[in-house]
Amino acid sequence: MSNFERDTAVEVCDDDGRYKANLSKRWEIWGPNGGYLAAIALRAAGKFSPGFSPVSFYCQYLNTAKFESVDIQIISLKSTKVATALDIVVSQDGKSILKAQTWLSIDLPGYEHDYIEKPNNWQKQTETEADDDINHYGYNFWNNFLKKPVMPMQFEKKEGRIPRFSSWFRFEPDFEISDAFVDAARSLVLIDTLQWPAVYRSYGPGKMAYVAPSLDLAVQFHSSSQDSSWLFCDAFGDYAHRGVIAGNATVWNEQGQLIASGHSQSLCRKID
Repeated sequence: MSNFERDTAVEVCDDDGRYKANLSKRWEIWGPNGGYLAAIALRAAGKFSPGFSPVSFYCQYLNTAKFESVDIQIISLKSTKVATALDIVVSQDGKSILKAQTWLSIDLPGYEHDYIEKPNNWQKQTETEADDDINHYGYNFWNNFLKKPVMPMQFEKKEGRIPRFSSWFRFEPDFEISDAFVDAARSLVLIDTLQWPAVYRSYGPGKMAYVAPSLDLAVQFHSSSQDSSWLFCDAFGDYAHRGVIAGNATVWNEQGQLIASGHSQSLCRKID
């Protein structure tokens, strides 16, 4: 079992939709990473509804968690033979940490088309060199990946840099993926996290005046990436106003197929 599978695993407590999970410090970045918490919630949904696959996931981050155990409560909002909607609450010491809703479905026959163009800076991961450029943050979180940035993080000048960051990521250690929820959880982590490196490219390097913890996360899952160890994430933090940063990101597999897309908002907090 890989670190990611182990660190997002949930334990069934009863038949009423209650689960437990233990938060690992491997995913520390201003506290437990938000995408990591979302991944745990999504994996609990997979336990609750076996035989389904994730379609969409939306969550709000309500409080900062400690690196201890969390409780998860799932309630079915709508359930049919082909789709189900779930409400998920992750709590710790009686305090809500994350509240989420997710749609799941089975594979169905239907229309098939793909008119989505790859990002203009997309390139094969085999043509991109590994680089630990973003490890300068100094958080445990970044040690969970082998990274191949397409856009560098460090610059001599700030002027004219758009808030965009693109990179290939492979969760380490590498592992075979057989679970649709583990697969989708990888995209949750990337889409939640990479808005901030995108913003950093506009305002760094050097000491930043603000950090920006996530308020929410909304992700749509389009395709399976179980046969792709490497994922390409293209992230933007393209609008900031009144202390709120809005961002979006897409995730692609090694064949250039769109896997997931999503957006989030973050709240600026001044660094003392």
